[in-house]
Amino acid sequence: MKDKVSQKNHGVLRRTVGNELLSSRFKRGILPCSALGLLVAVIIGVLLAILISWIICHTDDPARYVTPAALTTLYVAAFIGGVTSTLLNKKSALLCGLAVGGMLVAVMFAVSLPINESFSENHDVISAIALRAAVPISSTLGAFVGVTKKTQNKKRAKNYKKR
Repeated sequence: MKDKVSQKNHGVLRRTVGNELLSSRFKRGILPCSALGLLVAVIIGVLLAILISWIICHTDDPARYVTPAALTTLYVAAFIGGVTSTLLNKKSALLCGLAVGGMLVAVMFAVSLPINESFSENHDVISAIALRAAVPISSTLGAFVGVTKKTQNKKRAKNYKKR
């Protein structure tokens, strides 16, 4: 009897220590997940920009579509970056989304520094600020979609196993 109890406790202890090691090993903080979300957002943004530029070049008046296409690309990339960061860190969607959006705005600012043209040249100051503020909002919405997408899939899997 004593031997069975010690074996049972040893198995529980081993599983607990193993789970702790795995969970501490694979814990993802907000900053690393947001950095990966930023990387995905930048890659998706570049690919979308190339695709949309190719599509716009085949229209009659390409200059008319440049600003809406650029903003759409930016917001879609921020949304996908928010989803990606939250799929890695499920516990803090709001912070991950805001971090991805903030870092994406910082990357836009850093890339535009060597260029003498201003993004707000075609817009007044208030609308330029609103357009920049929409980037973290888009990434935060993507982060919340990433959380709900993951939890809905888990619920479906549990319901399927019950049947």
